[in-house]
Amino acid sequence: MHYLATKFLEDLFRCLNNCDAIGLAKMLNFRNTQYRGFQFHKDFMSALTDRFHHSSDSVCSWAEVIEYYILARNSLTTGNLTDAFDWLTKSFKKLIDLLKDAKDENWQLPVLFTISVQVRLLSY
Repeated sequence: MHYLATKFLEDLFRCLNNCDAIGLAKMLNFRNTQYRGFQFHKDFMSALTDRFHHSSDSVCSWAEVIEYYILARNSLTTGNLTDAFDWLTKSFKKLIDLLKDAKDENWQLPVLFTISVQVRLLSY
């Protein structure tokens, strides 16, 4: 697996395990220069899925949000804006479901804000 993909995976799970919404929001921002233009390949997706299956329930609940986000990022990298919008919208909907289930926990709000701004920019 590529170095950037490995770093993304490690940083992602560090943020999720520590409930670091600011760090996670920065990682999931399309304007993040560290991952701009980087295409996540199938080996990354299988490593991501495997890692989520071996995580705690609180981290595992983020699986679909992150997977849809990665698919949106890949579509954006290839210039397919329509698919990027569709995938990011699915990610946003899953994040809203995650927030509904979290009840009194609202540490995820910075991530929700970041993704909602990106959905809006893509729709524009």
